[in-house]
Amino acid sequence: MSLLPLDRRAQETPDEPALADDLGGLTWSGLADQVARAAVRLLEFAPGPDDRIAVLGDNAIPTLVTHLAGLRAGAGTVAISRHLTSRELIDQIIDAGATGIIAGPVGAGAALDAARELGLPLVTHGTPAAGHAFDWDLWLAAAPDDRALPAERPARPPLVYTSGTTGRARGTEVRWVGTPVADSAAYLAAMSARPGFPSGPPPWRAAPSSTTRP
Repeated sequence: MSLLPLDRRAQETPDEPALADDLGGLTWSGLADQVARAAVRLLEFAPGPDDRIAVLGDNAIPTLVTHLAGLRAGAGTVAISRHLTSRELIDQIIDAGATGIIAGPVGAGAALDAARELGLPLVTHGTPAAGHAFDWDLWLAAAPDDRALPAERPARPPLVYTSGTTGRARGTEVRWVGTPVADSAAYLAAMSARPGFPSGPPPWRAAPSSTTRP
């Protein structure tokens, strides 16, 4: 299997900066390591092919790492607003079939309430872990090094919620891949492929015609 773009960057430029947020940053090798560890741990939260992970959208590195890890693991992620109330969050988690939650500081309180009511595991980052929540860094550090990722789970594109017109948010899968794919490995390969734009200038910038006006 050929290396994915993240793997190549981690090998070619391991110490160059890859991501940064208000609390710190990651090199390319650090990003690759976190994605690999998170992918293994997400499978513990989402063992079934229809399970998903709710990811509250804080502007933070762990948010992106979780979505990347979901693609690697074949575990569907759900992008959820960090500003929801506990009741709104619970409603979307149930609707999405999420079996675990990742949350940052803004949504940690609502996430903890939802996790308690639904009996779900919760990982928090950027804030001290409270209640039964796991700390993000400790959670990643505890990932086993020898677990292989499955290759034939069903493709699970990320799920997002739109406001809709009924007063109740509706979930819809993103359409980043235009053609059907056989499984999560094929979906990841399609997502990792280089853009298929044709070479050369676009048609509307073609050389002008040699025809002149009389």
